[in-house]
Amino acid sequence: MERIQVLLDPWDRQELEKLAKEANTSMSGIIRDLVRDYVSHQKRLKLRRAAELMENEYRVNDDLTAFSALDGEDFIDETK
Repeated sequence: MERIQVLLDPWDRQELEKLAKEANTSMSGIIRDLVRDYVSHQKRLKLRRAAELMENEYRVNDDLTAFSALDGEDFIDETK
């Protein structure tokens, strides 16, 4: 881990201290969890935006959906 400094308003620090005490953890632990949650959320949003941008292309481009008819097909060769 790396040490960083974060400036908080006094009210935010008080609330963070309360949360840490209630959760029986450190303020640093809560901040790490918040950062992980935020990064994960941003990645999901980015992926969603990319999917939305590609939605129309998937509807009209047969090359992108050529194999979708095979979805659910049984590919096991039972003759062996």
